[in-house]
Amino acid sequence: MYWYHGLFLALALGALTLGRLLRRERMPWRHTLAAGALSVSFVAPLLAVYLSHWGLVPGSGEVFPHPEAVLDSMTPHLPAFVPAGRAEYQALPLPALILGGLGLVQLLRGRDERPGQSLGLWLLGALFFVLALGTNGPLYEALYGLAAPLQRMWWPHRHLILSHLALFVVGAAALGRLKAPAWVSVALAASFTLAMRAQEEPVKVSQSVVALPPQTYAPLAKLPGEVLLQLPFSPKVASTQTPLIYQLYHQKRLLSGHAPWVDRVRPPEWDRLVAENSFLAGLLAYEEARLSGAWRFEAADLQTLIDQGFSHVVVDQEHYPLPLRGLFSGTQRLMEQLFGKPVHRGPRATVYATAGWTGRGEAQLPPWTWPPGVRPGDGSQALRAKRSASPTFDPAVHEGGPRR
Repeated sequence: MYWYHGLFLALALGALTLGRLLRRERMPWRHTLAAGALSVSFVAPLLAVYLSHWGLVPGSGEVFPHPEAVLDSMTPHLPAFVPAGRAEYQALPLPALILGGLGLVQLLRGRDERPGQSLGLWLLGALFFVLALGTNGPLYEALYGLAAPLQRMWWPHRHLILSHLALFVVGAAALGRLKAPAWVSVALAASFTLAMRAQEEPVKVSQSVVALPPQTYAPLAKLPGEVLLQLPFSPKVASTQTPLIYQLYHQKRLLSGHAPWVDRVRPPEWDRLVAENSFLAGLLAYEEARLSGAWRFEAADLQTLIDQGFSHVVVDQEHYPLPLRGLFSGTQRLMEQLFGKPVHRGPRATVYATAGWTGRGEAQLPPWTWPPGVRPGDGSQALRAKRSASPTFDPAVHEGGPRR
């Protein structure tokens, strides 16, 4: 979950409360305030640390509204017919809208046994739909411009998740009041996918059986050392966040970090560290196909990293797009030149210990060339290319079974 989901829930609580107050219904204030106080007690310590170090957060001094937010802003449209673009997968099936409309009719005709709750849900849905319009609507800049931390909400269309939930609850309650047979509910649910096809909206259902703990990374927690380099680490080549998930299991610090391909969130200190360290700079240049042949670096630069806790290098095929398989195999051979045989192996992954380094500042770079037609990370979007199956997130495919 992201930080803004907490804000979403706070706004939702406000809309639901307003609905009950407008209908002059009793509010369970004691329970509401107790729940709010408990939530604040959980959030306050982390929020205090976050705000007190706000100036150190990469990208915190950006323009508002951010260009990403402008691109992500929806244009006004019927929720069942979403124009192509970032929000196209947010379209609603027409039967859901019809049921929601039925709920509104029941509310207006006084046939709703919980009018305050239903009114609150409609207010919630309308509020979040308008917020999803982003810079094309009246509320996004007014709300998120109130404080600098809020200005980092760059994805207005994600507000739709609350609009959809509100509509589904209203629609389900409306269907319940009709006292229809159970098969009607089943038929309506089954019709959603067919309706989306008829509306010419994309239907994408993704399922994945996750195999945990990850075979390669969980055992790393028992290896000595504190810092791990997960390759590839070049902003032009790295293109997945799974190293951060695997970090939960090996519990070592990473020499890379969150979304290195995004210039606005990559600390300038990291760029400076890489540029000033001949070992890291050379490795990065090799990943970008800018360096070949005999490679020489200052042995003292690598020794400094080792003295600071750098203990292992992971070369995992999962993190190399298929067109860059030459880089994957070349990096394995390069690491073996530098650090000797792997100290641990996983499914298509090898782990090397810097303790095996000979102390020499040279190696012969295995040749590889950048594949034609593959665009490197451009500072905003990561490199995009087909990947091999992940032993963790696509275990059935990795083991030869059908993709689910």
